[in-house]
Amino acid sequence: MKKILYILLLIALLLPTSSVFAANAQPRIWGEPEFFDHRDIPAVTPVVDVPDLEVYQYDTTDPYSCRFVTQQPPDDTVLKPRQSFDMNWTVVNNGSAVWHAGSTMFAFYSGTPTYTHEAAYALTETVGLGEKLHIRVDMEAPKNPGVYSTTWAILTGNTRICRVFFSFTVK
Repeated sequence: MKKILYILLLIALLLPTSSVFAANAQPRIWGEPEFFDHRDIPAVTPVVDVPDLEVYQYDTTDPYSCRFVTQQPPDDTVLKPRQSFDMNWTVVNNGSAVWHAGSTMFAFYSGTPTYTHEAAYALTETVGLGEKLHIRVDMEAPKNPGVYSTTWAILTGNTRICRVFFSFTVK
């Protein structure tokens, strides 16, 4: 499954740039029909925050890097079977390269596929050096009790910028 997703992401990213990735266009997931209504799918839109008395160090040895800031809900949260929830992560671009809208993706990487809409989203705005990216994905807990985790990655081309994950229990 991971190899197929990775191949599809690579194909989508290697296709010639079109109006699909225009600055104001909604992201189009590879293989979806042209008439798909994007209004019901959450877009991954970065929110540029001025850091609160915090200086972000850039990792100049790696152009693509991020620093985890926060997540909600926290790891080890207990959920009910099939409980819907919003997973929120915040990361900072602490590399030396900008994450460009349209060519940078946020995608399911491994673990339990708890997403309720799409497995990958193109960023709709560019994330500059030191800027925060707030990510929200609609999710649903599995129906069977157990311990689970889901891992997502920020990707540009065939480069994985970073990963974020969520571990939880269903009771």
